[in-house]
Amino acid sequence: MRSTLDPSSRDGDRHLAGAREVERAGRAPWTREIPWIALVVCGAMAPLVALLASGHAIAYFDSARLFAPMRVLVAQALRSGRLPLWNPYEGTGMPLFAQGIHGVLHPWSLLAALVTADAGVDVMIVLHVVTGALGAGVLARTMGATRSAAAVAGVGYGLSGYLLSMSRVLTFLAGAGAAPWVIAGLLWAAQGRRFRIPVAAIAVTVAHLAGDPQWAVLSTAAGILLAWHAGGWRGAGRAVVAALAGTMLAAVQLVPAWSFYERSARRVGLDAPERLQWALSPWRLPELVAPGFFAGRPGALAAPVFQWLGGTSRYPLPFVYSVAVGAPVLFLAIAGSARGRAARIVAAAALMLLWLALGYHLGASDAVGWVPVWRGLRYSEKLVGPLTLAIAVLAAAGADSLARGYEARTVRVAAACAAVAGLVSAGALIFARGAPPAGAPEPAWRLAGEQLSRGMVHAALGLAGTAAVLWAARRWDGWRSRLGSALAGIVLIQGLAAAPFALHAGRRELRDPAPLAALRAREAVPRVITPLEAGTLSLPAGLDELDGSLYVQ
Repeated sequence: MRSTLDPSSRDGDRHLAGAREVERAGRAPWTREIPWIALVVCGAMAPLVALLASGHAIAYFDSARLFAPMRVLVAQALRSGRLPLWNPYEGTGMPLFAQGIHGVLHPWSLLAALVTADAGVDVMIVLHVVTGALGAGVLARTMGATRSAAAVAGVGYGLSGYLLSMSRVLTFLAGAGAAPWVIAGLLWAAQGRRFRIPVAAIAVTVAHLAGDPQWAVLSTAAGILLAWHAGGWRGAGRAVVAALAGTMLAAVQLVPAWSFYERSARRVGLDAPERLQWALSPWRLPELVAPGFFAGRPGALAAPVFQWLGGTSRYPLPFVYSVAVGAPVLFLAIAGSARGRAARIVAAAALMLLWLALGYHLGASDAVGWVPVWRGLRYSEKLVGPLTLAIAVLAAAGADSLARGYEARTVRVAAACAAVAGLVSAGALIFARGAPPAGAPEPAWRLAGEQLSRGMVHAALGLAGTAAVLWAARRWDGWRSRLGSALAGIVLIQGLAAAPFALHAGRRELRDPAPLAALRAREAVPRVITPLEAGTLSLPAGLDELDGSLYVQ
């Protein structure tokens, strides 16, 4: 089977170097894959492990307030060899396993229950991030990327603002971690060789068990589309068989979840405010390269810039703390977006996902609001996740394209983009010190200038580094042969620098490791409600607002 990133797969041109490398993979020692895998795994883990090693917690918002307490029930049940079917403490009791969002049977849920002493939420976050990062690299390799380009895709996705921001919502993080494996598995299954359909089916099963149907549906559809491109209708048929088999395997979770959904408030559908809630604002698009523009670093319960520019919202914070992919990744993605039919398909999908993420801002909500399942899914901004994955895969194609050769103007374009980013950074700071325009709240105006300026510094430095390695590769042969690795290094450094805008360094001692102990000491079965904070909170000194919210809960 020809590589899906190979222009010759449909256009009759010469094969890509990456495709030849993949074709030789069966004859080459598997140990040659270790360097890029190690770079991706260590790079994705680095900011998370650093927080844990410093004594902080990673989980915040829903991961800390909703999932962590329930994980105690889940872990206790799994350790005793049974399913956590029922939560007797909340309200008058309710199903637990059938809620689906807790991902009880996901492999990382099972592992965390067996090997961790507490709820294991922080461990699961690390595992999901690493799984997503490595999956993006594997997907790029499956599509014909070289090893260094696979590292670009893996690090770019693993350190993206979306993936790290989902440490706040465990379910969506689990879906984001499984999605690249689904696409790669279905594309792999299109070849029809032994065991490939079962492997792809397992990937689909895990995606369903993650608990986020949107990620499962989108990744399955993308995998089938690429399987059709790579293997025609026969390849698409094999991918469909794998998807159906994986869905049937996941029926142990899907059937009770559907039954519970039919009895829940979600069955009623979305009201008008919910359909508008958390659509990606067009004003936020600069944050793709300028981390921290809308929300800064996690720690506050309100983001003034989001409240000013974010559009209609019931809440003072964006759904995704950071949507940054990084200027180097976006530059490489643009370079790779026209390199072969498969790359053009991914680029078209990225544009479609961007349109859908913008929701009502450009009419996407109205255009797809009639689709039976889609119309019940919340928060258009969630689609920044699939968009980020598409951009990371295109960046791998761009890295390989540049490694094969480029004109001197490519260096000049990268340098010019770095200069523009620097000018925008300086200009934003200057304008923020002036009088705000009519209708703009002064605090939000000044904060927007400061945060955009800071983010554009990241963009300028990343693009300057990209221009420097491209210039060096044209000047010296030694650099030319290592251009792919140098680009992966630039993406890694930029991702690590932007990670604090997505991760919250929480106070570990605020989380009760045994929240049910006091309840079980009573003779009668207690009933618990979830409190909502209102007004000004009286908090102990030293807590930011996110930790303060958890403290009150």
